[in-house]
Amino acid sequence: MTKVFTVAMHKGGAGKTSLLTNLVGGLTVKYPDKRILVIDTDSQANALMAFGGSPQEFPTGVHNLFLGDRDVKDCIYRLLDNVDIIPSTDEMDFIEFEVLLDEWRREEPFNKLDTAIEDIRDEYDYIFIDTPPSMNLITGNALKVSDEVIIPFQPETFGVNGIMKVLKTINDLNESLNSDIKVFGVVGMMVDSRASLHTMLVQDARKYCSERGIHMFDAVIPKSVRFANATAFEGLPATVVESEDRKRHHIVNAYYDLLDEMLQREGVING
Repeated sequence: MTKVFTVAMHKGGAGKTSLLTNLVGGLTVKYPDKRILVIDTDSQANALMAFGGSPQEFPTGVHNLFLGDRDVKDCIYRLLDNVDIIPSTDEMDFIEFEVLLDEWRREEPFNKLDTAIEDIRDEYDYIFIDTPPSMNLITGNALKVSDEVIIPFQPETFGVNGIMKVLKTINDLNESLNSDIKVFGVVGMMVDSRASLHTMLVQDARKYCSERGIHMFDAVIPKSVRFANATAFEGLPATVVESEDRKRHHIVNAYYDLLDEMLQREGVING
């Protein structure tokens, strides 16, 4: 059964795209027989670029799904042997205006992705959706179509507020649209274990999640500017580039530890 995961956070810089693309990369390495689709709904197209692509290369993309003017199969492109993408394009900067200002298109505005991927959903084992850094119509569509939501948490002052905003958006959608969006878990991103403030903020997030029955993963992704800069030029997620144990950077190991923890969650991902 296909699982649709949306990675969402209301602000930029929280590591959404790094988290998504490295999880996809790790799954590709561990399970090359699994079919994976990435849907990039962020106008910055960082998920696409993490795999070496450029928005200018693709005549169709996720904006066509919101407009309903192309068949979804015309918007899918191959990234790796078992990974496809529906890319973001420059048109996503204006998509909310085009949807909401058109009388026909603004009907059921949060069902655009549901309708579009209905015919292809069963062709994939996993679908991962990257989102823009805001709680808007685009993110609402990505949340609405998802089975599970992954929330990246950056340990900074008021960081727990970001978790709260995503949870409120999910609750509002569930109540208003009669949907059943669930939170898969919260992931600590860019954590400096040497900084006492980071340790305290991660503990605060764990306490907040525990009190509300939300899973927060034990594995966290460490902070490393040098690593981020070095892998930006590879044209592939770091989990693909450094797939062999002996070559792995400690951050790549952290992504694989996180992936293993996710795979162990019974009934969610079955390896």
